Amino acid sequence: MKHLENDRVKFFQGDQGNRENLLNMYSVFGNKPFDFILEDGSHFHHHQMISFGALFKYVKSGGYYILEDITEEGIDACCQRNDETYKVIFNLKETGKIENEHLLEEEIKYIENKTKMCTLNTLSPNLHKLLNLKSNSNPNPINLNKENFSPNT
Repeated sequence: MKHLENDRVKFFQGDQGNRENLLNMYSVFGNKPFDFILEDGSHFHHHQMISFGALFKYVKSGGYYILEDITEEGIDACCQRNDETYKVIFNLKETGKIENEHLLEEEIKYIENKTKMCTLNTLSPNLHKLLNLKSNSNPNPINLNKENFSPNT
């Protein structure tokens, strides 16, 4: 993917189970909030949650955090099953609360305090779901509408 990089598009390969490695990405890319982060990693639940918790705060207001290939129990999946991720996000959508053993307390607080709206988008029946975390209202993807960007809160 490096061949697709330019002054506005960058790729980072890291260890999704290592928060320090994920947080290093922010400094590698100039300590500026991202327009979007596309998480297309291992598809393991714990990796998706660690990445989400560590990186969501670096998406600027109006930007997206995209988490793809979320599986739902009872529906065929194209890839690694991670039904637990779907349950966590569905609970966030329904209650505004997120509970997960792979998220740190400060990550949970940030996500809950900065989320205004959450929707889930099915891209193709029986294949996968896409999680879009966005700061503006958009009725289609999983949108977590953030209030103001603040990577240190």
